[in-house]
Amino acid sequence: MCNLLQIIVAVTVVTSVSSGSAVHESNSAFSCCDLTVNYLHDLSCENIWNSSEMNIAIFFGNTKSCKSPCKEIAHDRLILDRCVNVTVATVCAAKGVIKETWMSFHGQTCRLGFISGKPTGNRSSVVLLLLAFVAGRLLRFIS
Repeated sequence: MCNLLQIIVAVTVVTSVSSGSAVHESNSAFSCCDLTVNYLHDLSCENIWNSSEMNIAIFFGNTKSCKSPCKEIAHDRLILDRCVNVTVATVCAAKGVIKETWMSFHGQTCRLGFISGKPTGNRSSVVLLLLAFVAGRLLRFIS
């Protein structure tokens, strides 16, 4: 049994090396404020999106499939229904060569404060500026 496993692994490695199918990986971030992941899909390739090791979307030619946390998929973006990390695997085959690219997108929390769904701005900056102004007036008064 062990020898069979070693043979399968060896054949897989040799096949990958001989076909030149190296996987290219990269990372990016997206804002959880709008839940949109910008990615230009190659329509001649198979694009498979996953989150937490579960397929959530497929985009290949005219075929589109999307399930939660995927809300909508288009040729240039993926819209989510909640903030989760996602990865797209793009697999292209041309002239016997398979090219695979993995792009991971990490959700970044919103920096805006919200009250009733409306942005409140950055209150801490206003408070700091006010404190600096008051401290300056106090130092001038003491001198």
